[in-house]
Amino acid sequence: MKQNCTLVCYFLFLLIFFSPLKVFSLEGENLKIVNDFKNVFIKGDKREIAKFIKYPLPRRSPIPSIDTPEDLVRRFEEVFDNKLSNMIKNSNINKDWHEVGWRGIMLKNGALWMDFDGKVRLVIYQSDFEKALRNKLIESDRKKIHKSLKVFNEPVLDWKTKRFRIRIDETGKRKYRYAAWPKDKSPLTKPDLILINGKSIRVSSGGDHLYEFKNGNYTYKVYVYVVASDKNPIGVLEVYKKDKQVLSESFIEKMNP
Repeated sequence: MKQNCTLVCYFLFLLIFFSPLKVFSLEGENLKIVNDFKNVFIKGDKREIAKFIKYPLPRRSPIPSIDTPEDLVRRFEEVFDNKLSNMIKNSNINKDWHEVGWRGIMLKNGALWMDFDGKVRLVIYQSDFEKALRNKLIESDRKKIHKSLKVFNEPVLDWKTKRFRIRIDETGKRKYRYAAWPKDKSPLTKPDLILINGKSIRVSSGGDHLYEFKNGNYTYKVYVYVVASDKNPIGVLEVYKKDKQVLSESFIEKMNP
C-alpha cells in the first residue's frame, strides 16, 4: 500500500525538528554506508542509486511518492537535480554527514536522511522542478473542492472510510481544518461538517500521529499510521462524545496523496 508523502514528511519533520538534536561524527559501518552511497552518485548510475532508496520515498504533498526503483529512475532528476547530486558527490563524509541518535544519518542540515541500514528514507531537499509542480498541483486541487475550502496552505489528506470522505488541510501556523462528506458525495459540494483550529499530535516515536478537532462536546481524531499494509489500516477516524467513543472507522482508500 502506498504511503502518504505529505504525512510521512510531516511527522519526520516533527521527529527531526521538534526534538533536541545530538549529532555525532560517523564511525565504523556508517562511514562505509555513506561512502558507498556517495560513490554511486560519483559514478552516476541511477539504477544503482535506486537500490539505496527505501520505498515508497515520500515527496511533499500533493506530489505522489516514489514507489519503486523503476519510478525513481524515471523521476530521478525531479528529486536529485544537479544541486543535490553535486551536494552528495562533493560532500565531506567527516564534516557534512552526521549520526543523529536513533533518527539515522543526516546530510548537512537535513537535506537527506538515511537509516542505519544504508537506505535513504527521506529527501527533504526540494528541487525547483518539484516546487513548481507542487504549486501547480495545489492550484489544480483548489478547483476540485467546494468554495468554502479553497483557502489553505497545503493539503494534508483526502481519505475515505466505509461511510465518509475526510479531507484535512493545513491552514497556517500549524492549524488544521477538517471537512467531511458522505463517502460517495463530490468534494465540490458543501461539506456536511467543517471543523477548524485542529492540531497535530505525535503518538509514537515511529512517526504515528493524529489530527484532533473539537466540536462542542465532540472530539474528532484522525489517526495516521506510518506502517500500513493489507492487514493494517493507513489510519482510523474516531469520534468521542465527552470521553465516550461513538464512532471508529478505518480508512480504506486514498483519494489524493
